[in-house]
Amino acid sequence: MDDNSASSDQGLNFPSFAVTVDLAIFTVAPREEDDERELQVLLIKRGPDQTPHSGEWALPGGFVGLEETLEEAAERRLEEKTGIAISQEDLRQLRTFGDPRRDKRATADRVVTVAYAKLQADCPTPKPAGGVADAAFFPVANIIDAVDKQTAKTVLSAFDHWTIFQAALARIRKDLEETPIAVKFLNRQFTISELHAVYRAVWGEAVHQLDPANFRRRVLAIQKGNSEDSETSFLKAIFQEKRGPKGEARPATKPGKGRSAALYEFGGIDKLEPPYRMPVRMPQKSHQQNGED
Repeated sequence: MDDNSASSDQGLNFPSFAVTVDLAIFTVAPREEDDERELQVLLIKRGPDQTPHSGEWALPGGFVGLEETLEEAAERRLEEKTGIAISQEDLRQLRTFGDPRRDKRATADRVVTVAYAKLQADCPTPKPAGGVADAAFFPVANIIDAVDKQTAKTVLSAFDHWTIFQAALARIRKDLEETPIAVKFLNRQFTISELHAVYRAVWGEAVHQLDPANFRRRVLAIQKGNSEDSETSFLKAIFQEKRGPKGEARPATKPGKGRSAALYEFGGIDKLEPPYRMPVRMPQKSHQQNGED
């Protein structure tokens, strides 16, 4: 800003701004009814003294202190409201949300929030504190289904948290396309079927149409290395110590209900090349569009 423009601003009454942080923390966990893996998001129930939107389920967050960085505030607010500690070095900014109508509290003329998104493995059970009435992981599919049916009157209706949730969900799904983060939700040795279950959980209905054989082919083709350069593959096959009758390597397997499944471990890459893009479910055509009566 030059001197002329600076002097022209003198005497103007600028609006007061406050800054908050909001966190969309996702995890993959077994469903209660059948142990199938599902994507869940961490929500807090706003306490009776937390106005506006008291009693509603929202993303954890809060105001940034004058003497702390955005990342320090995000780490602090998450732990003090849910008891879950994630280092600020592991938190990743999503984007800034600044609609003038997003937060009408009297603390400032405008409230801008900086959102963070994280797909986190091994999350402990949340413990509400700091004025929060409750804290829990919610199945993402249930939230989306409730909103589609317009029955989610008190879930993610606070401020612009539904918009933040949608943007965060798109981000972590893209992370699954481009990074090997899925293996963080598996044991050191795992089957491709178990890996597929993580992708199916995070991507939702889009991946349910993906043929398991095609999934196997795709993940094994990502940066496929060889035995001398095992650090360049997404997956690395595990072999038994005991060789076959002709000295051939025999793959290690995991017993199952049917035939045993081959075991793999993470190959060590930090980026999926080429990325494994999420398949998009195409909208169903109506009978009239198909030329039928």
